[in-house]
Amino acid sequence: MKLFCTYFYTIISIFKRHFFLHLFLFIGFLCFILSGLGLFSIPCPIHLVFGIWCPGCGITRMIHSLLSFHFYQAFRYNSFLFLSIPFFLFFFLNAMICVYTNQVPFFYRIPRWIYYSYIILLFLFMILRNLFPFFAPIDI
Repeated sequence: MKLFCTYFYTIISIFKRHFFLHLFLFIGFLCFILSGLGLFSIPCPIHLVFGIWCPGCGITRMIHSLLSFHFYQAFRYNSFLFLSIPFFLFFFLNAMICVYTNQVPFFYRIPRWIYYSYIILLFLFMILRNLFPFFAPIDI
């Protein structure tokens, strides 16, 4: 019983320390579920104000399409980030493994020019998706 109380107290203290993080994650998860059901949609503020497609437009719809195994539709919503998913998964899994093995994560050893190249490619994608309609996030 004492072990259970200690474990429960530890969980509560972690929740208290990170209350706003948990609240933010819960609200984000709720918005994600509601947008998937078609009850709620999060508009892109850059697209609303300036009328251009930002590099992040279509991410929520892309994730919903991926979870529904509609890969081509997910690619059409945001092709650049769709092609970046394997790299993000690799970095995430590598970081999780390094936390438990006390090693230096791989992304600390990557030269800065690769990060800068990725950001430049992201901006080039934003320019291309506004010039050519193929890159715009559309429904099929």
